[in-house]
Amino acid sequence: MFRFLPAAALALTSLVAPVTALATDQSETCQVTSGVVATIVTLRADGASAPAIKQSLTNGQNAVPSKFSGTVAPLVDWVFTLDQAVVEGPAAAQTISDAYRQTCVGFKP
Repeated sequence: MFRFLPAAALALTSLVAPVTALATDQSETCQVTSGVVATIVTLRADGASAPAIKQSLTNGQNAVPSKFSGTVAPLVDWVFTLDQAVVEGPAAAQTISDAYRQTCVGFKP
């Protein structure tokens, strides 16, 4: 069920990496953005829409740190490409964010 996630995460990492060029290091970027992915998966599984998640994570008390705000839209868009059954699966947030993090850490632009 999750076998396609590393390839999809690699494609996404190539889109997110330039946005996070201001991050102090790749480890920080991967840690923060994988946490964002887990949050997005949880919110989507709970029924939130993509626009609502983008709004929540870019404004107000739930906003990601400003230097990572540019990653929210592509991450939300990516999570919404995943099948609903995958997002609602057992431990989906952890599994999907782990797959993303593993690809992110090894990504070389």
